[in-house]
This record gives sequence, C-alpha cells and structure tokens, in this order.
Amino acid sequence: MFWSKLRSPEARRRRRRVVTLVAGGVLASAVVVATVTIVTLSRPAAQITSIDVRGSESLDPERLTTFLFDELAGRHFGLIPKTSSPLYPRAALTASLAEHFPRIQELSVRLTDPQTLRVNLTERTPAALWCGDIVPVGERPGHCYFMDGRGFIYARAPTFSGDPFERFYGPLTHGTPEGQQFVAPAEFVRLRAFWEELRARAVPIESVLIVDEENLELYHEAGPRLLVSRTDDLAEVAAAIPLVLANERLAGEALAEVAYIDLRFGNKVYLKDAAEPQEVGRSTPSTGQEAAER
Repeated sequence: MFWSKLRSPEARRRRRRVVTLVAGGVLASAVVVATVTIVTLSRPAAQITSIDVRGSESLDPERLTTFLFDELAGRHFGLIPKTSSPLYPRAALTASLAEHFPRIQELSVRLTDPQTLRVNLTERTPAALWCGDIVPVGERPGHCYFMDGRGFIYARAPTFSGDPFERFYGPLTHGTPEGQQFVAPAEFVRLRAFWEELRARAVPIESVLIVDEENLELYHEAGPRLLVSRTDDLAEVAAAIPLVLANERLAGEALAEVAYIDLRFGNKVYLKDAAEPQEVGRSTPSTGQEAAER
C-alpha cells in the first residue's frame, strides 16, 4: 500500500515539484551570490588606481606604470575588472615585467592598500659588455650590450671612450641580444676571473672571443690572438702566458708581427706569422711554428 502510493502519478508529480523548487532555489541563490560578488569586486573602492614604482634608476617609472596599467586592462571572464585588487594577476604582472624589462634583476609586486600597487625592483649592475659574434678587425666595435656579473645580457650600452668594461664576443642562441644568457653563469664568472688574473699579471687583453664550447681567443693589445682551450685550468694558463710573452722571439716589435699564439697543446706553444693568410675567429695551428715550451 505504502509503496504503491510512492509510485502513484501524484507522488511523482510532487517529487518533481520539490526537485524543481530546490534546483530553482539553488540557482537563484547562486545568481544572487555571483551578482553580489561581481558588484562588490567591481566597486571603485576595490579598484587599483595608482602604481608606486620604487628602486628604478635607469628605467622610467612612468613607463613601467603605463605598462602595468596596460597589462591590467580588460576583465576576468568578461565580468570582473583585472584592476580589482582582490583578484589582480600578481604572478602574471611579475612575469611580464621580468620578460619585457630584462634590466630588472629582482622584483616584487604587492598591494599596500586596495587601490595602490607597490612595485619594488632592483636593476642589474653592468659588469661587462657583449659586442657581437666576432671581433671586428681594425675598427671600433659596433653596438655593445651590458651584461651583469653572471653573463646575462640586459640592455644596449652607450658608446664609451676608452674601455671601462671587459668586452666579450661570441654567438648567441637567437637574434635579439637582450634577455639572453651569454654563457652559463658559473662559466662567465670563471672567464672573468681568468681575465682578472691576466690583468694582475700585466697581460693587456682588449677582448675575449668565445669561439665554441672548447676554444677561446684572447685579443692582445699588441695585436696577436692568444688561443686557449676552455677545458684547461685557466689559472695555469694565466700563469703561463707572461712566460710565453717574455720569450726572446716575441721581444720588442716582434710580437706585433705574430697573428696568433696557440697555447692549447700542453707545454707546447705555437706561433703563426701575421703575414700568412688568416681568417679571423678561426684557429688553424697545424701550420704554425713552435715558439716555446711552457
């Protein structure tokens, strides 16, 4: 009797009405909650209206502010403004700033109040220059770019009188220098320490070319290139170079007549006369003459 009543058409209609009413109530509640949420998050008092940029030196704060407001244009899901402080895209803003402004080394983005966004940044400090794929012969280098102490290329450098920074040359992975890593950070630190050791030993180097994964070329102020293996102990190479340059065959003006000095063969050192044909940036020591032993 009881089960027959539950299966009756009238009972089924009542159940459908109850389900419909409950579903309608849930839907209406959801609409109300969503509407209240959208209205609350869209209130002027909840919108980011000012951006405070701190720590910039070379970067223009107004340019950064304009960039950030452009990034905050539009709405989440077409409903809630991206400037709504509870939902502003902090991670996306941080990533976009780092991508478009390689000069920035450290960066934090946070709200100081519902309407103010604070950007604290630290700019990179120039440590050296990247000046192209190959070393120009008989002329000043073209456009150079600043690198920080870890070999990250971040901004075009002005033209300098003299050589206030170490100049490095070598290939990059793609065409735009800014935002690229010249070599691995640890390797760059190693190369700069090598250059500093040469400077301490009064070996005047104008620039360094990274030829490939295994070879370096050091450009001596007097003219010759010094060919060095990147896989060697560079501290030992730095100690050996002054001894090689002190060889009587390289005394006086003789050093300027040498195209290159090859130090990649253990205790054997090879010379190549500058009068012989040569291709800048390439090493062909098999035709050279032995100059000294390390």
